[in-house]
Amino acid sequence: MSKKKKNKGKQNHGHHGSGRQGGHGSKHKGQKGGHGRGGRPPLQEITAPYNFTPVSSKVATVEKQTYYDLPYQSGVSGKIKIKITAKTPIYIRNGGDWQGLSDEQKHTNNEYLDFFNIRAQYMVPGSSLRGMIRNVFEIVTFSKLHTTDKRYSLRDLRLKLYQNEMKDVRAGFLFRDKNSGRIILEEYKYYEIDHLEFYRTYNGLQIGEEKSTAIEKRRKFLRAKGDDKPIIHFEVNVSKNGAKARISDHGKKKGYVVFTGQPTPNRIQDGGNKKFAKHTEFVLDISSGVQARYEISKDLYQRFSDIHAVSSQRSDDSWDKYYKKWFQEGKKVPVFFLVENKQVRAMGLARLFRLMYPYSPADLRPSAHKESNVDWAENLFGYVRDENETALRSRVFFQHATLAPESKNAKPQETVTGVLSSPKPTFYPAYLDQPGSNGTLSERVENYNTYMRKDAKIRGWKRYPVTKQARKQKIAPPPGMENNRKIQTSFRPLPSGTSFESEIIFHNVQPYELGALLFSLNPGIQNFTHSLGGAKPAGFGAVKIEVKTVEKEDGTSMDIEKVKKEYFVKIKEAIGVEINKQTLQDLLLMGNQEKGESIQQKLSYMPLEDFARSKGSPERRHERKILKKYHEFFK
Repeated sequence: MSKKKKNKGKQNHGHHGSGRQGGHGSKHKGQKGGHGRGGRPPLQEITAPYNFTPVSSKVATVEKQTYYDLPYQSGVSGKIKIKITAKTPIYIRNGGDWQGLSDEQKHTNNEYLDFFNIRAQYMVPGSSLRGMIRNVFEIVTFSKLHTTDKRYSLRDLRLKLYQNEMKDVRAGFLFRDKNSGRIILEEYKYYEIDHLEFYRTYNGLQIGEEKSTAIEKRRKFLRAKGDDKPIIHFEVNVSKNGAKARISDHGKKKGYVVFTGQPTPNRIQDGGNKKFAKHTEFVLDISSGVQARYEISKDLYQRFSDIHAVSSQRSDDSWDKYYKKWFQEGKKVPVFFLVENKQVRAMGLARLFRLMYPYSPADLRPSAHKESNVDWAENLFGYVRDENETALRSRVFFQHATLAPESKNAKPQETVTGVLSSPKPTFYPAYLDQPGSNGTLSERVENYNTYMRKDAKIRGWKRYPVTKQARKQKIAPPPGMENNRKIQTSFRPLPSGTSFESEIIFHNVQPYELGALLFSLNPGIQNFTHSLGGAKPAGFGAVKIEVKTVEKEDGTSMDIEKVKKEYFVKIKEAIGVEINKQTLQDLLLMGNQEKGESIQQKLSYMPLEDFARSKGSPERRHERKILKKYHEFFK
């Protein structure tokens, strides 16, 4: 991101002289700023049901990849018999085509709620076992971390980096030229307009008295105005707080009113003398004409569209349901945007819009994890690479795990209903390495590391620490959302103690690879437990794996400890250091139920308001929090 000049005075394109940003986050009379000053105390620490196994800067690769159908002299083939025992209730969604079910049916349909089964026989799919074990195998063999290359977006009013980026926001209309087909953005001057103007002009009209989308506010205004055009005549009032539009039938200026979403209510009371939260909209000064004209690339438009999709990080459907259709019909859509080197570099539907990060989680891996060299996990489990259409067949195969004889009569428990939202990597105090220790950001740094920074690094492999109990309350719907079926999931888990048996077939595998696989199944550490299936954030799916036998094709047994030792020697040769407890500390700790149970209160999602509190403020740096490394919880 380029450095911006400090904004001074009024800008023709609508920065209004005060440096205040449209009422968003600005302090109002009687409002105390900062955490811990007259309000809620500072957040003590970030809590989350997940944590991370650190990613190494080194990757163990193979000189020559091993093929399924090209026998090696030292290669062995055979099978591993394992027993899987649930240490907490376990659930895997039943197979089937459920797209036709309504939200309500997903809470009542018995087949949908049931544990995975084939012809009424409960089992764990081989693919679920494979994914669980491959994740551990990647960690213990120093293989590459594979993560999303999707770029997320940022809107954090507390973050100084974001504030600096949004100092020079412009406004205009986005449309597709009917003749050339090009995407065009025309810039206009713009001004803030206070909600009090609508209240005073249109018989007490309250634009922001409740949480609402931009389109809902626009409709309310047009109904009060009595036509279908958001056009007003106005004059400009200049004060120490900058230039603002004031509605006037005799005003010389003509403007297009642009509404943006209302995140929190802003009720005007006592004749219009009281206001809180967001209290302004915007007016494009169309009477002054087009100030500049820009051509928008298809890539920038697609990023803009992706950011504003409801399915990403927004609940406001103004783009998906309205503005996108307007654009496709050739109509003009009001937008705000940033310019760099006379080119539009970002745009959005709000004055303080979401900025797309320049880097994805995949971009912020150590450089060795971005190379095309084949690592141990790829060499054994196989891979498919779309970019150059290459593939390698797997040499290890996981069979479905069927109920063990002692669990053949296992029955699902009562229905559990909760919110199983998937965490996103956008919460940078947790997902990115941060300077600091023991859960607090270093006071020496001005900003958190974010996806804005090329030198930022992701934390590592995300895992869910196990506990001794599954806790339904951890996934209970938030207050006021108890009846919202869309955000809830229902399921019927099998009880703790349920056991399964399975076989893992291996073919043409090197002894050290087999040792690494066996170590991944069971590191030999007492109480090590894996996480399998759904609802892991609430403690479901803790399973212990017991290796019963390892047999070659000829029926002879293999020495498990011998091949594990070969793995230890080989990994040291590959990365130059021994794989020891320190390297695996967080992985092994996260697999320890006793440890997890002792801090189970710290393994919960925070309330929504605490995500903002956790970031403190630049002025109170000692309050800025980061997610502790897992072992730090036990100091």
